[in-house]
Amino acid sequence: SMAEAEAIARLNEWGGQPLPVSASAWRAEQLTVRLEGASAAVDAACAKLGGKRIESGVATVALTKRDFSIWDTDAHDWTVPAGEYRIVVGLSSRELDHAGTVTAD
Repeated sequence: SMAEAEAIARLNEWGGQPLPVSASAWRAEQLTVRLEGASAAVDAACAKLGGKRIESGVATVALTKRDFSIWDTDAHDWTVPAGEYRIVVGLSSRELDHAGTVTAD
């Protein structure tokens, strides 16, 4: 567990060092950092920063009819317009490297 002020202090300290930190998040008293780059640099940063290493994995997101719904002012209800919807996923909004489509009838 890590208080918000301590997480900010650590990130500020690490920001001045040559560490391959590409992203960070603090939530529920836990600081998570993403390390990217050459394997040797990531391994060295892991050893220096400590903590628990989390390997990459697969994420599953269940989409429901409601996720594609819009409000129909005439019907006074939610509706899903028929058509094809493109779903894009990536590391960030600048790196959307996976895409697929779903069709609503």
